[in-house]
Amino acid sequence: MEENKTIGIETWGGGSRRTKSRTSKLSLVSSISTLTGAKSLDITTLSITELKQVLVAVKAGKCIEDPIPTGRLKAPYISMLDTLAPTVNFNKLSVQALQELIGAFHV
Repeated sequence: MEENKTIGIETWGGGSRRTKSRTSKLSLVSSISTLTGAKSLDITTLSITELKQVLVAVKAGKCIEDPIPTGRLKAPYISMLDTLAPTVNFNKLSVQALQELIGAFHV
């Protein structure tokens, strides 16, 4: 009897890297940055559902008209972004990412 040398090795997956018609984080971030005109946004630490909520805010045309805060504390940046998407947890982002995101929404 011939011995099967592939026992225990999963050969049915094919190693596909496609997302199988699901949106990926990279595609959401790139669409947010193109719609806002930002050069780069480092917001990949947000979940896909949170990125979709930010994308909805972008497509709705929401913007920030208040002056951009300065400093190293997250609280003023997060309170400003909560007006755009109140259910998104912006605490995951760094201060620099918060500044970039506010700059993208700023008029």
